[in-house]
Amino acid sequence: MTGPEAADLMNRIAGIVGQLGDVVSADDESVVLTVGGTRASLRALSLAPGLDVVSVIQLVADRVTNSEALRDMVETADARLGFGSLRRSDFDKPITDVLLYYTFPAGTLDDDALLTLLHIVLSSGADLGETLG
Repeated sequence: MTGPEAADLMNRIAGIVGQLGDVVSADDESVVLTVGGTRASLRALSLAPGLDVVSVIQLVADRVTNSEALRDMVETADARLGFGSLRRSDFDKPITDVLLYYTFPAGTLDDDALLTLLHIVLSSGADLGETLG
């Protein structure tokens, strides 16, 4: 569900994330940017009046061999994450992607706090991308 508050939040995000990476695309509903060797999609949603959240999905590793070693690496890295959840896109196929998911309430954050939180999340994903890729 999107509303005017989510649209305002999305506009704010689009205006500041260029400081974190290269903006690939931006529209009223999402911003896609590259951070390090990763790509991330950011969306703002209104879940209820006064509750606007940002959803981050970051492609940490693209088309990697889906082995027990990868599974173990992803589970270990996920347990160490301070923000977000790390998952393989496919559990039983030979090739998979590794994605970082994080959603947080952001409607009341000022631009500096919002940028700082996004930096923490996205740079963690970029670091993991170097490790897993």
